[in-house]
Amino acid sequence: MKDETAPPRPEPDTANGLLKCAGADQGFCLILGASDGQLARSVAQQSRLRIIVAEHDANKVAATRRSLEERGLYGTRVAVHQLTGDQLPYPPYFANLIVMQASYRDRETMFGHEVLRLLRPSGGTVCIEMPQPQGESQAPAPPDRWQSVLTQEGLQVSQEQCDGRRWLMARRGAIAGGGEWTHGLADPGNTACSGDELVHGPLRIQWFGCPGPRPMADRHHRNVPPLAKDGRLFVPGENRVIAVDAYNGFPLWEREIPNSLRLGAFLDCSNMAVDDRVLYVAAEDACHLLDVTNGEVVHRHTLPQLQADQPRHWAYLATVGGRIIGSARKPGAAYFQQSRAVDESLWNDRMALVTSDYLFALDPDNGSAVWTYQSGVVVNTSIAIGDGLVCFLESGSQQAGRHTLGRMPMTTFQDGPNYLVALHLDTGKIAWRRPFDLSNCQHMV
Repeated sequence: MKDETAPPRPEPDTANGLLKCAGADQGFCLILGASDGQLARSVAQQSRLRIIVAEHDANKVAATRRSLEERGLYGTRVAVHQLTGDQLPYPPYFANLIVMQASYRDRETMFGHEVLRLLRPSGGTVCIEMPQPQGESQAPAPPDRWQSVLTQEGLQVSQEQCDGRRWLMARRGAIAGGGEWTHGLADPGNTACSGDELVHGPLRIQWFGCPGPRPMADRHHRNVPPLAKDGRLFVPGENRVIAVDAYNGFPLWEREIPNSLRLGAFLDCSNMAVDDRVLYVAAEDACHLLDVTNGEVVHRHTLPQLQADQPRHWAYLATVGGRIIGSARKPGAAYFQQSRAVDESLWNDRMALVTSDYLFALDPDNGSAVWTYQSGVVVNTSIAIGDGLVCFLESGSQQAGRHTLGRMPMTTFQDGPNYLVALHLDTGKIAWRRPFDLSNCQHMV
């Protein structure tokens, strides 16, 4: 008797080879050509991809749907669409993987630019089935029109063999002129500019959906902003981080980080940063280094405690110049509780700025302190990094120095003396230190 509860057995076809060559496991896969549905079944069984099969032939569409439905895949992991025209009815950049079977490879004039329109930047891969060689020859097929089209568009093209079939594979890089948002205010220099040269009005929705409001902090509390790099969006939630595909919204991973919630960002600073390989998230006295691809913890580095009897928590966070740059605050200084009282404290004529007691730089590989700097009270909103310098506002106000919470209104600093300070990024030594008048700053700086 057939065991109806047993999971479907992966079928021996080209899916495994294609997935390995493409490096695709999550997101959306578009398969052009229904065939008998075997490829779609195997891709579904061997990956976490959501699959769309597109086919013109109504009979093939019906047969493929029946085959997938019998295996419990249709409507859950796989959809089959009947095409009616020369265009592919899908949004731009949505596909992490596009597979064009042999029956569709001759539709170059129809689908050439359409495939490129749909392929996700920063790693999206297209696989096109090549004609089989005649006779016993195993020599690679000569370049064809598809190879020319893909090469001209700047894609990295190669020929691969998977389970006896020949495939033309092309991986898409980042879009030239595209921007990124790697720190709370875009970059370590706080420019609040992504550097994007492409986006302009009128705008339209690319995707919508999860993550929704349930795992988020209330927007009125002004949580730190999401970060975006290399086609991934890193969304800060309530003591967690959620990574999604920036081009199609596909949820990639989620990592809970206790006590990482950071509110009132406009009165403080962000506790998140990202580079090519790692997402950095500060919580309490530590910085968690997460692999951007899967959210796994790579390292956990604690900040240097300068006085054992006066523990400090992590405040400012940046990654630049092969260093993790941070600052140390009093444990209760940051806004991290959601309540009406906190909401009211964020918006009034004496709203309080979060400050730090010292700055430091760590080696990202082993967490050792490269340098520390301590003098006056550092205003977190003012810390910015550029041109090899760490710049910030430092207050020598006695009132600020005696403050027990580490969160205070602007009037606390105004008796001075106050300074703009620049440290050398590599050494932490003072590059320059200049007096600065705060008398005209009413709420923030």
